Amino acid sequence: MTATGSGPFPASARFDVVLRGYDRAQVEEHIAQLHGILARMQADLRAAHQQLARPVPPPPPMQPRSRPQEPPPDMVASFSERMQSMMKVAQADAEEVRRKAKADAAQLEKASRTQLAELRSQRDSLLDEMALLRSEAEKSAASQATSSRVPAPSPHAGPAPSPHAGPAPSPHA
Repeated sequence: MTATGSGPFPASARFDVVLRGYDRAQVEEHIAQLHGILARMQADLRAAHQQLARPVPPPPPMQPRSRPQEPPPDMVASFSERMQSMMKVAQADAEEVRRKAKADAAQLEKASRTQLAELRSQRDSLLDEMALLRSEAEKSAASQATSSRVPAPSPHAGPAPSPHAGPAPSPHA
């Protein structure tokens, strides 16, 4: 007989084929092995049942805590020292941030004031230029108005004398 497989159970037993079936000795040997395995498993099962049947002692009674446990004093002291050093570092960092912010604000204010002064100067220059142009426009308009006031020649009088021509010929001559 040859057995294949591993573990507590032979997976499949192969028996030699003899006249009129399998070899009787091999079959009986295999059945004996199976009975042995079955007996071991039944013994394990009985042992497990007995272990469960034994009374389990109750857990010790719980005692209420009067107050939470405090950490040892050295831990509190070291924790406090660490917190103090962390606070000092944080305060120094905050002061540095405030100092930089003030410097940035002062620089921005200075640049804004300079730009404002430049813009005011440009505005004043433009206002002066506009006043000059207005004055010139008013003078030009006034001179055009006075030149347009020259009396027009009357239809009964002859042509108007030219300022460059000599005396006009008299009509009686």
